[in-house]
Amino acid sequence: MMMGLGDGVLLFSLTGKQKKRNLERDPRATVSLAEAGTLAHVIAWGSVGIRHDEEAQVLWAEMIKKAFGDSGYVDSSRPLSLEETSLGVMTVTRHRIYGIE
Repeated sequence: MMMGLGDGVLLFSLTGKQKKRNLERDPRATVSLAEAGTLAHVIAWGSVGIRHDEEAQVLWAEMIKKAFGDSGYVDSSRPLSLEETSLGVMTVTRHRIYGIE
């Protein structure tokens, strides 16, 4: 799973059918990121929507380009679909930050 930042949301590439079914049934999610070797971490709680629309495709392209550059986007470019890769858009309702400035 790949994660990116959108405008006020967290973005995820979702490829597993079971993961998508679980989110369709219950969109609540928690994301935890920790700094190796320390107690510093970020935890975010919210809900994830699964998207395949034109705006989602644009968000997907921006996320890939930020991570891998334009050449990486060419290699990773594909249409979003329920059967293949979907874009998960997480709206964060609360978060906790510890030990990170």
